[in-house]
Amino acid sequence: MTARIFINPSDTSAPYGYDEPKQQDLIDAAIKVGWKEITDTWPLPPTTAELATTARYKRDDLINAVQRRIDRYNSQVAAGTSTNDSAAMFTKILTYTQALRDVPKQSGFPSSINWPVVPA
Repeated sequence: MTARIFINPSDTSAPYGYDEPKQQDLIDAAIKVGWKEITDTWPLPPTTAELATTARYKRDDLINAVQRRIDRYNSQVAAGTSTNDSAAMFTKILTYTQALRDVPKQSGFPSSINWPVVPA
Protein backbone atom coordinates (compact mmCIF):
# COMPACT_ATOMS: atom_id res chain seq x y z
CA MET A 1 0.00 0.00 0.00
CA THR A 2 1.33 3.44 -0.98
CA ALA A 3 0.19 6.74 0.48
CA ARG A 4 -0.38 9.64 -1.87
CA ILE A 5 -0.75 13.17 -0.51
CA PHE A 6 -2.94 15.86 -2.12
CA ILE A 7 -3.86 19.46 -1.30
CA ASN A 8 -6.90 21.41 -2.37
CA PRO A 9 -5.54 24.50 -4.19
CA SER A 10 -8.19 26.68 -2.52
CA ASP A 11 -7.25 25.44 0.98
CA THR A 12 -3.60 24.45 1.25
CA SER A 13 -3.68 24.29 5.06
CA ALA A 14 -4.97 20.71 5.20
CA PRO A 15 -3.28 17.98 3.15
CA TYR A 16 -5.20 14.79 2.46
CA GLY A 17 -3.59 11.35 2.36
CA TYR A 18 -5.04 8.43 0.44
CA ASP A 19 -3.86 4.84 0.36
CA GLU A 20 -3.31 3.33 -3.05
CA PRO A 21 -4.94 1.06 -4.30
CA LYS A 22 -7.45 0.88 -1.41
CA GLN A 23 -8.69 4.47 -1.95
CA GLN A 24 -8.06 4.70 -5.70
CA ASP A 25 -11.55 6.13 -6.26
CA LEU A 26 -10.73 9.07 -3.94
CA ILE A 27 -7.37 9.58 -5.63
CA ASP A 28 -9.06 9.67 -9.05
CA ALA A 29 -11.67 12.15 -7.73
CA ALA A 30 -8.97 14.42 -6.28
CA ILE A 31 -7.12 14.45 -9.59
CA LYS A 32 -10.35 15.06 -11.52
CA VAL A 33 -11.23 18.19 -9.51
CA GLY A 34 -7.73 19.62 -9.83
CA TRP A 35 -6.15 18.88 -6.49
CA LYS A 36 -2.36 19.03 -6.53
CA GLU A 37 -0.38 15.94 -5.60
CA ILE A 38 2.43 16.74 -3.17
CA THR A 39 3.55 13.20 -2.32
CA ASP A 40 7.13 13.88 -3.43
CA THR A 41 7.38 17.17 -1.52
CA TRP A 42 5.84 16.02 1.74
CA PRO A 43 6.22 17.27 4.38
CA LEU A 44 5.73 20.81 3.21
CA PRO A 45 8.53 23.25 4.07
CA PRO A 46 7.74 25.63 6.92
CA THR A 47 6.08 28.90 6.05
CA THR A 48 7.78 32.24 6.65
CA ALA A 49 5.48 32.80 9.62
CA GLU A 50 6.41 29.41 11.09
CA LEU A 51 10.13 30.14 10.62
CA ALA A 52 9.68 33.52 12.34
CA THR A 53 7.84 31.97 15.28
CA THR A 54 10.51 29.30 15.71
CA ALA A 55 13.27 31.92 15.55
CA ARG A 56 11.54 34.09 18.15
CA TYR A 57 11.17 31.10 20.49
CA LYS A 58 14.89 30.37 20.10
CA ARG A 59 15.74 34.03 20.67
CA ASP A 60 13.60 34.14 23.82
CA ASP A 61 15.22 30.95 25.14
CA LEU A 62 18.69 32.42 24.58
CA ILE A 63 17.72 35.65 26.37
CA ASN A 64 16.25 33.68 29.28
CA ALA A 65 19.48 31.66 29.52
CA VAL A 66 21.49 34.81 30.38
CA GLN A 67 18.78 36.69 32.28
CA ARG A 68 19.80 35.07 35.57
CA ARG A 69 23.33 36.42 35.16
CA ILE A 70 21.92 39.90 34.53
CA ASP A 71 19.62 39.67 37.55
CA ARG A 72 22.39 38.30 39.77
CA TYR A 73 24.81 41.06 38.75
CA ASN A 74 22.20 43.77 39.38
CA SER A 75 21.32 42.25 42.78
CA GLN A 76 24.97 42.01 43.79
CA VAL A 77 25.62 45.64 42.80
CA ALA A 78 22.50 46.80 44.64
CA ALA A 79 23.56 44.90 47.76
CA GLY A 80 27.08 46.30 47.56
CA THR A 81 28.65 42.84 47.39
CA SER A 82 31.28 41.56 44.99
CA THR A 83 29.95 40.43 41.63
CA ASN A 84 30.48 37.11 39.88
CA ASP A 85 30.91 38.90 36.54
CA SER A 86 33.10 41.91 35.86
CA ALA A 87 31.53 45.18 34.74
CA ALA A 88 33.05 44.56 31.28
CA MET A 89 31.47 41.10 31.09
CA PHE A 90 28.14 42.52 32.25
CA THR A 91 28.28 45.06 29.40
CA LYS A 92 29.06 42.26 26.92
CA ILE A 93 26.08 40.28 28.20
CA LEU A 94 23.79 43.30 27.83
CA THR A 95 25.11 43.88 24.30
CA TYR A 96 24.52 40.21 23.47
CA THR A 97 20.97 40.41 24.85
CA GLN A 98 20.24 43.48 22.73
CA ALA A 99 21.65 41.74 19.66
CA LEU A 100 19.24 38.86 20.32
CA ARG A 101 16.32 41.29 20.59
CA ASP A 102 17.40 42.77 17.24
CA VAL A 103 17.43 39.39 15.43
CA PRO A 104 14.03 40.04 13.76
CA LYS A 105 15.49 43.25 12.26
CA GLN A 106 18.11 41.31 10.28
CA SER A 107 17.64 41.53 6.52
CA GLY A 108 17.51 37.73 6.09
CA PHE A 109 15.04 37.11 8.92
CA PRO A 110 13.55 34.56 9.35
CA SER A 111 15.14 32.28 6.75
CA SER A 112 18.76 33.38 7.26
CA ILE A 113 19.78 34.44 10.75
CA ASN A 114 23.21 35.37 12.08
CA TRP A 115 22.84 34.37 15.72
CA PRO A 116 24.96 36.39 18.17
CA VAL A 117 27.49 34.40 20.18
CA VAL A 118 27.13 34.36 23.95
CA PRO A 119 30.10 36.06 25.61
CA ALA A 120 32.47 33.71 27.40
